[in-house]
Amino acid sequence: VTSTGPRTLTRVAVHLGSDVEVRRGGDLDVHMDGTAAVTVADTVTAKGQIRLTRGTLNVQGKTFKIDDGSTVTFVDDPANPQVVLTASWVAPASDPSSSGTTVFAEFVGPLKTGKVTLRSEPALARTEILSLLLYGTLDQQGGSGGAGSQQVNAASGAAGGAASANINRAL
Repeated sequence: VTSTGPRTLTRVAVHLGSDVEVRRGGDLDVHMDGTAAVTVADTVTAKGQIRLTRGTLNVQGKTFKIDDGSTVTFVDDPANPQVVLTASWVAPASDPSSSGTTVFAEFVGPLKTGKVTLRSEPALARTEILSLLLYGTLDQQGGSGGAGSQQVNAASGAAGGAASANINRAL
């Protein structure tokens, strides 16, 4: 059956209040505000921006705090918005008289193909950051005596993939 009449156009505007919260078990707790508009015609498109005002995201068993100012911007494809997200985790200090290392995870790009980058304060090498995230120590041994740099490097893809998967599920 072919329709010869005009297609139905549906537009939906969503205005989030000043403190909308989304939770998913213990993995996600995000507060957000913003506006998005979805248009349904021959294709579905979305425009607008959601601002993540605060929250937490569990990555590899570590609770990262989502920084205010992180955004999800809809350009066209509602399933693949542009994401700019920064979250931080403070590793416990090995010396009680010092502050711990803060690890920052930054996700930038389209939701489906964006990349996670890691940095820290004080600045650490990539393998040290990954070792801290995966094993809780900077020595790349994790107390096991056998998980050297090669295993940390091999695990880096898995850690980045897990972080991306958690962010994708969250959004």
